Amino acid sequence: MKLDDIDVILTRNTIRSLLSFVKTGIKRSVAMQMHLINNTLIIAADEEKNRRYNDPRKRPNWGHAFEDAFTSYSAELRDSISHHRVIKYKLGSVTVAVCHEADASYSQLPQGPQHPAYQERGSSFGNIKPSAGLRRRYEQLSTDGLTKVRLAGAGTFPSEMAELKASCFFQSIGTHMNQLWFGRTSYIITGKHAEGNFQECGIVNAESEFSIWEERHQEALQKLDSLIMILRERVGSLGGQGVGIINKSRSKTILEIWTAQKKTEPLSVEFIERHWSQIETGRFSVQFGSNMTRQD
Repeated sequence: MKLDDIDVILTRNTIRSLLSFVKTGIKRSVAMQMHLINNTLIIAADEEKNRRYNDPRKRPNWGHAFEDAFTSYSAELRDSISHHRVIKYKLGSVTVAVCHEADASYSQLPQGPQHPAYQERGSSFGNIKPSAGLRRRYEQLSTDGLTKVRLAGAGTFPSEMAELKASCFFQSIGTHMNQLWFGRTSYIITGKHAEGNFQECGIVNAESEFSIWEERHQEALQKLDSLIMILRERVGSLGGQGVGIINKSRSKTILEIWTAQKKTEPLSVEFIERHWSQIETGRFSVQFGSNMTRQD
C-alpha cells in the first residue's frame, strides 16, 4: 500500500487540538514532532495531559472499567488490550490519515428482554470498580519490548464503530461531536453513574448530526485545512523536520515552529521505502545544528 497521496498523518487527538487552536486557542500545551516524507507530513504530538499521571485513588475514572463491563470480546481477541483504527478522508483540499483508538462496535439488536444479548447487556449494570479496566490492561502488557502483529477477528463495519463514555452527569451529544466527526464514528454509548453505580445507559447514532456539525464549523475547518498546508510548507523549508510548540503559559493562540535539536527519523527506512515512491534523499533524515532556533 502506497501513501503518496496522503498529505498528513496524525492522531485524532492532535487534529482536535489543531482545530481548537484555530478556533479559540488550545486548552493544554502541546509539542509536535513533524517530519516530511516526500509530500506527506507526519505529526507526532505530546500533549500536556499525556505526561500527567493521575492517581486513581485521588481521581477515580470509570471510563476503562465501563468499557470492559459493557463490551465483550470474540474468542480470538480476548487477549487484546486495545484496538486502533486508521481512516483516510478528504478534509477540504488535503487528504488526511487519522489514527485513533476504537472503543467498540455496535449493531442493532433484536428488541425484547427474552433475547440473550439483551439479558447479557443488562447484567453489566451495577457497581463497577474504577481500577478494573486499567488493571486488566496493565497485567496483559508484554514485557519483551517487541511489537507483534497477529491477524484475528472478523473485521468491523465502519458504520458500526462506537465511542463509549462514562460520566456522573448528563452530557449532550454535542460535547463529543468533534471526536465522533474526526473519527468517523457513528455511535456514542454513554453510561451515567454515581461513584461507579451505573443506572442509565444511552445509545445514539450520531451520523445524522455530522453534516450539521460540519456546517456550523465551516470557518474553523477551512482554517484547519490552511494550517495543515502551512505546516507542511514550513517543515519542507526546514529540510523535512521541525518542532511545533504551543505553550499555553505564554499564549494559547501562537504556534512556534523550531528547527529540531537532533536528527530523528519518523519511521524505519525499510517502511518508508515500502510505502512511499521515489523517496527524496534527505527529506526525512536531514542533519540540524544543536541549537533550537525559532522560525519567524
